[in-house]
Amino acid sequence: TIYGYTGEDETVVIPAQIEGYAVSQVGTSNSGLYSNSFRKVRNVIISEGIQIISDGAFSHTNLTSIIIPNSVNTVCKQAFWGCDKLEIVTLPAGI
Repeated sequence: TIYGYTGEDETVVIPAQIEGYAVSQVGTSNSGLYSNSFRKVRNVIISEGIQIISDGAFSHTNLTSIIIPNSVNTVCKQAFWGCDKLEIVTLPAGI
């Protein structure tokens, strides 16, 4: 699970693997994804292999676009709650 981001980039790729460990989900709203650093992020690309976008994972962020891969099979409640600027959501075929 990825719980946070501390970089400065406006576009972030969430990897399916970190240091040899598989990443299966993007963290929760209690985990810090909406920290001050993440507030600078506008575009997110979720890598193929990640399966779950957890409760409130991107809530209250300044996202304008997100790309969700075929591997995501669960988007939990309020994953994008309060994302007033989110305009482009690219979903896989079949959703």
